[in-house]
Amino acid sequence: MTVELTAHLDDALVAHLQQEAERAGIDLDTYLSRVLTADHLAARGTREAQIARAAAHTAAAYHSWDRAGRSEDGALSFEDVFGR
Repeated sequence: MTVELTAHLDDALVAHLQQEAERAGIDLDTYLSRVLTADHLAARGTREAQIARAAAHTAAAYHSWDRAGRSEDGALSFEDVFGR
């Protein structure tokens, strides 16, 4: 089955993905297909795989947030909010 997706990605991310695909000797579509498949398998995998996947998604969300100029400088910490 072939699925066509349209996504808006950060230019730096696209450049990185293109470099990774070139390094692997495959086209970008194939590389993205493999990344999505690996993510899907991790989501359905062992508890350790699910935890690693969640950590990777969290890191990606944080970096996206930070690149958008919304750093955590001056924000409340986890301890401030949920402290003892």
